[in-house]
Amino acid sequence: MVVRLTRLRIPPEKIKEVKKIYQKQIVREVRKQKGNLNVMLLEPVDDSTDYISFTAWESNVDAAAYESSGKYQEMVEKINGMFSGKITFKTYKT
Repeated sequence: MVVRLTRLRIPPEKIKEVKKIYQKQIVREVRKQKGNLNVMLLEPVDDSTDYISFTAWESNVDAAAYESSGKYQEMVEKINGMFSGKITFKTYKT
């Protein structure tokens, strides 16, 4: 299994809108991708604006295929302009 964590900063005034788009559009689309095991938005427990998009994949091949297909960028575009700073992501294996 491979896990990808995408970190993004969401200004307080955009959190509600981003969460709605994530749950209603992004989760549905990512779950359709080959090899996806899970997808969720992790929220900070403090006053931070750092959120993490968590995706789990059967293999690195599946995760890479999702990214190279353009779907990852398409999902980022759904919330483009609603986060501040640069999105960063890391891949981990279990």
